[in-house]
Amino acid sequence: MNYYMWDAAWHNNSFANPNIKLYVGAMAGTGAGNPGSYVGPDFFANELKELQSNYPESFGGAMMWDMSWAYAATPNFATNAKQALMAGSKCGSTTSDCCEARDTKPSRRHGRRSS
Repeated sequence: MNYYMWDAAWHNNSFANPNIKLYVGAMAGTGAGNPGSYVGPDFFANELKELQSNYPESFGGAMMWDMSWAYAATPNFATNAKQALMAGSKCGSTTSDCCEARDTKPSRRHGRRSS
């Protein structure tokens, strides 16, 4: 389904949760899935900026799999996506300092238990 179809469903209150946000996902490397479905980091960043601009009410952000591919890519897939989203957001503007830039490094705590 294309994003505009999801956005139309969002505007028609087709979802049980009226606060729903739509996220766009992409493979972060050719080895993360079907290589024929892969789009590069620059293409993905441009698409994110366009969706963020055209669908401000429903657009929630981006996700990538697998993050190990995102950080290994040149240019860094995750950093490219973050920069694209931050450039199109209200964060850091003089009228609204609404968000906090987050580190794009993966957490090393995942899967570990403290004793």
